[in-house]
Amino acid sequence: MIRSTTSGVLLGYRTNLMGSFTTLNKSRDTVLSQRIFNSYAEDPAAAAKAFRLRRSRMAVQSQYDITDSTYRKYQVGWKALDSVNSVLDTTTKNSIKDADLRILNDPTGEARKTLSTVLSELSDTIIQNMNQKYGDNFVFAGADGSNVPFEIRQVDGKDHIFYRGIDVDTEVPKLVTDDATKEPIGVDANGNLSTTNPTHYLKSRGTSVVSKDEYEKLYTLPTVAEDGNGNKIEYNTDGTVYDPTDPDQEGGFYLDTTTNKTTSIIGYNQTEERIKNKPPFLSDAANPTTMVEVDENGNYKPGGGYYLQTEGAESAISKEDYDKAVCDLEKLDYLAGEKYFVDIGLGFEENEDGQLIESSAFNASLTGLTFLGYGVDEDGDPRNIVSLVKRMSDLTDSDGKFDGETFKRLTKKLEKASAKLKVEYSGMDAESTKLKTNMELLEGNFDTLQEQYSGLEDVDMADSITSLVWAQYCYNAALKVGNSILSQSLIDYMN
Repeated sequence: MIRSTTSGVLLGYRTNLMGSFTTLNKSRDTVLSQRIFNSYAEDPAAAAKAFRLRRSRMAVQSQYDITDSTYRKYQVGWKALDSVNSVLDTTTKNSIKDADLRILNDPTGEARKTLSTVLSELSDTIIQNMNQKYGDNFVFAGADGSNVPFEIRQVDGKDHIFYRGIDVDTEVPKLVTDDATKEPIGVDANGNLSTTNPTHYLKSRGTSVVSKDEYEKLYTLPTVAEDGNGNKIEYNTDGTVYDPTDPDQEGGFYLDTTTNKTTSIIGYNQTEERIKNKPPFLSDAANPTTMVEVDENGNYKPGGGYYLQTEGAESAISKEDYDKAVCDLEKLDYLAGEKYFVDIGLGFEENEDGQLIESSAFNASLTGLTFLGYGVDEDGDPRNIVSLVKRMSDLTDSDGKFDGETFKRLTKKLEKASAKLKVEYSGMDAESTKLKTNMELLEGNFDTLQEQYSGLEDVDMADSITSLVWAQYCYNAALKVGNSILSQSLIDYMN
């Protein structure tokens, strides 16, 4: 026989009541959080799997955001390049052709002045388009989106285009080298050979070689016969002294005392004039009258059989300027190929040396140099589109004789540069399509992960609400039973 006591009944009741209350709270939390579990201890296996899925979902979300931002940046850049293409296209209105290049032969030059203004405005328009921003960053500034990529500065009274502080028309000239050592030969500021204290190098552009025989023929004045007063004696073609009183004599010749043959006075005067206007040749700085010999390619070579015609100081470049040009061009090469990789869901892995595997990432860098060009070509003309347009503008604005040949040459080079821009423009369009496709893939991945994640953590709301209602019912029933079996105390009566 089991003996029931008041204490035992109360203890059992409290235990059951607390269990009902705990079940009710758990059901309520499940409904409110809509999660199967709220702590790792409740379901360690499911929690670990859910954690991996959540981490993967966050990574996909980050990759999607990066891809979306990069895509929008490309769209801004694409529109900017589209505007540049429109002003360079020779088939559309408001383009260079719309300025009518056929008016260059106008007699007054007023039409060319108008064209110069149009070309100048077009170059400014291109710069403005290439300095477009997406958000707070410049689109075509490569990896440095905080600073303006292109700017126009005055250098020696002319407009020069700079990209991130470096002149885009930087040229590293080819130099005259020593045939034996292959090293640049040292010269003074005037372009004369200097072996003791050279301060400059001699540029090969603007120089030409002349054989020793040809040089002697062009710039050697024969010694001719003179009278006692130092006056040249005029001769007839047969070598007799010319008598101006004899109408049958023609004269017109001098007598070369070296060969004892006559030479025409006209030819003698032409040679004299040619010597007077003789261009500078490479000579020894210590002895300017001594010609320095080179080989047929213009390389310094004693006994080479040729003389090197130069443009004097214009053919020389200081060592300091040359070294700076080399450094600046190296910087431009680097900036043109500058890369900025982002993770768009292609793996983003490193090799065993800790270097990023480029195929596992996306290069989000857009460098203006890639589209507009930089440096100079073999003729010394700029490769940059804006610089070419500026050069054409300067030519048409000249008050002197219009250099039509140079203008035509620059026009053809502008067409080639524009064609290259179109290729890069098409490539950028393809990259935009790649980004858009990748965004769609990431969206699909995100939805799949979300579905898997929900399957692990999300509750069946109909089932959880039913459980909550049942838990509430059980708790209420427990309270009602308690009121029936528990006797009222003196305090209850007092209340």
